[in-house]
Amino acid sequence: MNSFDLIRMSFSSLWRRKMRTILTVLGVIIGSSSIVVMMSLGIGIEKSVKDSISTMGSINTITVNPGYNDEGWMKGSGGRVTVSSSRSKKADQSVKITDDIIVQISSMEHVTGVMETIRADLKFVSGKLVADYIDVVGVNPAVMEEFDIKVDKGRLLTVDDTNAVVFGGEIPYRFRNPKKRNDHRYYDWEDERPAPPVDVLNDSLMMTFDMSYGEDYDRENKPAYRRYKVEGVGVMDAENYNEHSYTVFMPIDYLLKIKNENQKIMDRMDEENKRRKPTETSYDQLKVRVDNIKNVEKIQEQIRGLGLSAYSMTEMLTEMQKTTNTIQAVLGGIGAVSLIVAAIGIANTMVMS
Repeated sequence: MNSFDLIRMSFSSLWRRKMRTILTVLGVIIGSSSIVVMMSLGIGIEKSVKDSISTMGSINTITVNPGYNDEGWMKGSGGRVTVSSSRSKKADQSVKITDDIIVQISSMEHVTGVMETIRADLKFVSGKLVADYIDVVGVNPAVMEEFDIKVDKGRLLTVDDTNAVVFGGEIPYRFRNPKKRNDHRYYDWEDERPAPPVDVLNDSLMMTFDMSYGEDYDRENKPAYRRYKVEGVGVMDAENYNEHSYTVFMPIDYLLKIKNENQKIMDRMDEENKRRKPTETSYDQLKVRVDNIKNVEKIQEQIRGLGLSAYSMTEMLTEMQKTTNTIQAVLGGIGAVSLIVAAIGIANTMVMS
């Protein structure tokens, strides 16, 4: 009996048991499809988690903060500020983010960029409208685009800018009239969002450290805060919420300048601060860009070895991946059971044939 006769006899035997053959084929299809669907579902969940985490910040970026001491976080207002000689020795032992530290981190293998920042809470004023306690971050304009800072309207900062600012998407909606009670804008989320009360790209703007400016109350014996005229040059996307939605960016040198001016004003109100001696400068925070997500944890450990605090979204992603891997294993197991049952059906059919 040649091969052709064997094949013809096999098909003839299968055809005599049509129902058994159809059910066996159906079992194979269901088993194979189950594995494909279950594994695809697991991969889809993992991608959804990764996309969700990406909206909170770049997965390839490490956030670096000053290190700890025995008393906890480093004391003081942070930023590139003058450190008082009256601080305790323990506080001075905190690892601060200095220019030397930045050079060390920048020279690490796999680090593609470093962005130092300083921060300040400022009040923005446009006519009768104010927006207080706004988180203003001083950055190097040359590296903004590298760290995924993008605008929806206008442009990013340039190295030639001085008093220019880029607004987070939610900041224009925070302006209110302090003379009116409960001046808040509510709207139905199903309706189109109304325009913000201030056009930050075209209306006149100024900012101040005085949080009582323009309010119904006025503190007595308050420092003579200066007011600074600023120009809005860009607004980030308000439709997609992200880590920069409630942030205002401006050139780091200009923010440093007005912070130092404000510090001098505050010092005039405090005799002890008048006698303080500058000892060191430091930054509030660093953003470190890594070439590949696989190298993020390695760079984090190197930065922590310098005594600094470092974290990234990859830590959260790693924990979520453990969960999704478990889900994938369970779903894959369910599909595998279906395939095993189908395989038993095939064996049974072939034996009967």
